[in-house]
Amino acid sequence: MNNVLAFHCEEDGAEKEPMLYRACGVEGIYLHDGYEIIDEGDYGRSLIVHDADTLHKIIGLEIALSRPHLSHRDVVFMRGQMEKSQVELANEIGVSAQMVARYEKEDQTDITGPADRLLRAVYVAHLFPDQQERIMHKIIGLYQDEDDTVPNLVFSRAQAHWAKMGGATEVA
Repeated sequence: MNNVLAFHCEEDGAEKEPMLYRACGVEGIYLHDGYEIIDEGDYGRSLIVHDADTLHKIIGLEIALSRPHLSHRDVVFMRGQMEKSQVELANEIGVSAQMVARYEKEDQTDITGPADRLLRAVYVAHLFPDQQERIMHKIIGLYQDEDDTVPNLVFSRAQAHWAKMGGATEVA
């Protein structure tokens, strides 16, 4: 498991505002804390994210349970977190591998309807196989809500656990 994620960054470590977390590839993800920016001399600054595996699980869970529409980046992220090929994911949600490739390509085909719900369910079942029923009710509820806005998500690391700020979603 990858408990520390380090990569080159351009951010200023003194900044107190939540930092846009570009490394996960998903839009609208910010970190309030749980990271360090270090100066590596000739190599510039690097960002170290503590317990990155857990952070990525909670990001994926929040995407699956709160976003009214999955973007191409969300699909890429979720498939990558499950370590599935496009063919494997396609077989699980009942579409062709070419369709999964379209879902993952910007400005191509939006994932909708049953494929969207199944992707969310497959992802959450991957994380929490024993809580599928409760989670499916939450996913189905997303389609009954009229609000189409996609909120930014801000994550904080407190007491050795990542959590979404302003909410109770947590992964130990």
